[in-house]
Amino acid sequence: MIHQKAPLNPAGEEREALSALGVAVVSRDETIIPRLLNAGARPGQNEEPCPIARAIETDQPRVVKLPLEHGIRLNSDTDELDLSMDGHAALFTAIMDGQYEMVEFLIEEGANPHLECKLWTHDYNGCSETLFYRSIGFAIHFRRLRILRLLLAKGVLPGQGDLCLAVKKEFEAVALLSKFSNQNLPQKESIESYLLWQQINRQDNGLDFEIPHKSWFVFDSTLPQEPEKTAGPSGCGCDKLVQYGY
Repeated sequence: MIHQKAPLNPAGEEREALSALGVAVVSRDETIIPRLLNAGARPGQNEEPCPIARAIETDQPRVVKLPLEHGIRLNSDTDELDLSMDGHAALFTAIMDGQYEMVEFLIEEGANPHLECKLWTHDYNGCSETLFYRSIGFAIHFRRLRILRLLLAKGVLPGQGDLCLAVKKEFEAVALLSKFSNQNLPQKESIESYLLWQQINRQDNGLDFEIPHKSWFVFDSTLPQEPEKTAGPSGCGCDKLVQYGY
């Protein structure tokens, strides 16, 4: 295909139209991607999701690295952003899906594991709910013990309600988090607030940089779970803490 000079751009202007890179990511063919990049292949201007975002969604960390090494960044509606600015919600999605290598990769590339993200979820009866968790709260909520160990090893501190959340879910992470119970833990910071301050700092440093205003959230794509026990240990106040994700 490359030797025959086949077109590498999307066959159309629609967001759904895939570039050659997009097709390679969908087919999970890692061997062809370096050749496409060396031949000048790039994502389509309107391609959504772009190849990097699609590789993140499908848990292909090695594929994510290849375009980044060629200077390609995530496509947004108005500009190209690097993972240190646009990879935070992707980090929470990777935690939800149990993608250990992707979580590790995104943190190494600048995604901030200390932030708080909204989780749109639903219970066993189909009732919707919005929760606010940090990365450790996500790992507890979705019972990702291996990822929780990774976050703790990277110095991520739990939120004040994460231990109660672990107790409520009867999750073995309680033993890992109990040592933090008497510590003065940092205040929460949302993705939106963090990105706003990043924009202000960059503008103060003379960089012409603007982040489109967005509300970041993760939709719970897992199946509803059986109703949980509501009773917590005496004096813990778990119900209130978990409801607001503190």
